[in-house]
Amino acid sequence: MTDVNVNFPPTVSPNRSVTAGDVESMVTQVKADVEGQVSVVSAQLVESVYYDEITYEKYRDSTSSTDYYITYISHLSANGDLIKLKHGYQNDLMNSGVGETARSFGNRHVASLSANASIWNTSTGLIKGVQIQDGVIKQDIDGGTSYTLGFKEDNTLVAYPPTTPAATILDDGCVNAITAFFPMIENSVAVDPTIYGVIGNPVEPNPRNAIAQLPNKDILFLTCEGRTSANLGMTYADMIRILLARGVTIAYCLDGGGSTQTVVRGLQVNNPLDDNGKTERKVADFLYIDRPAENTQNFKTVSKDMGIVNKKLSDVARDLVTTSTDLLGLNRLPIVAPNIGNLDTITKSNFYWCAGTALNAPSTANSWGVLHFQSGAASALQIAFPYHGSTGSIMLRRTVTDMSTWTAWRAM
Repeated sequence: MTDVNVNFPPTVSPNRSVTAGDVESMVTQVKADVEGQVSVVSAQLVESVYYDEITYEKYRDSTSSTDYYITYISHLSANGDLIKLKHGYQNDLMNSGVGETARSFGNRHVASLSANASIWNTSTGLIKGVQIQDGVIKQDIDGGTSYTLGFKEDNTLVAYPPTTPAATILDDGCVNAITAFFPMIENSVAVDPTIYGVIGNPVEPNPRNAIAQLPNKDILFLTCEGRTSANLGMTYADMIRILLARGVTIAYCLDGGGSTQTVVRGLQVNNPLDDNGKTERKVADFLYIDRPAENTQNFKTVSKDMGIVNKKLSDVARDLVTTSTDLLGLNRLPIVAPNIGNLDTITKSNFYWCAGTALNAPSTANSWGVLHFQSGAASALQIAFPYHGSTGSIMLRRTVTDMSTWTAWRAM
């Protein structure tokens, strides 16, 4: 097995102050080094247990101010065999109520890919709607307004309207089926938004996971971050825009929010959301791909160890960004506050600086330090501190209906 060597970034020049940006850059480089080494190790295992036809890339969507990942799954392997998409349940039991993370499920099955799937009752852990696994109807109950997504023997994806009986889906040739939310694209066209209405908060930015298919039956997963100052999250419209640009014929929204998880060869590609980004959520069922191979037990611990290394690096990065003091003793707030020319353009929680001449500053009499609290895509609060030794009051304002409408500044 190849040794894993991490190239730590050079230290910051002693001639200038260390900034929070320096720390984040260091963490990003270390994580990239480790992920690169993990890829080398994974490559050594591919011929025995993993598909190298499954790849993923990270992107930044400027429109939604959100990082997202595209996981690409070829329809056929290099040998011409179908790379089969499967459906599995928490701890291999449906409705046990215990739950399992996608990474744990993937490790147990030595999976090349595992991702969260259906919606479920977060109080009881019970899964919702129609459920079919390997040609067997496991559950046929009312899923409300949610559509069911079926998978045919050749991985063809088909979305079925609410109340479609499980037997009808089975008779249509689907061997697996899940019930999550709604189709977003069908026949290469965005669906009528009235299909999904307000269920699942389609117009609210959130972490989300969607499965889509290209005309040649290759499959994509679009997995996005969300609910953080750095990544606001995506709406249905954002995901539709991105997936249509990639030419997919069908796309379907899986469970999202804190349930959003896509794991490739033991590595969760997106960051967790629960417990301030530290805890991967236990969910009810999964879509996954494993490769027929002998002696897979020999590789289970390798996959698990690689996943743990990646998780620890993710936790370190989260600590540096979100705890009150990072490892270098730096405050959570930036060492040098960004200078803002228009206070209405701020959309991320942070500490800022503005001159009195800045647009929408409390007054022209002082320069101001501004604490901005972004509580949602359309809701924010600002507190301004005068940069003066004896005059000026601490001022406050908040949004009214959206980010372009604010109350007048008032003294606290």
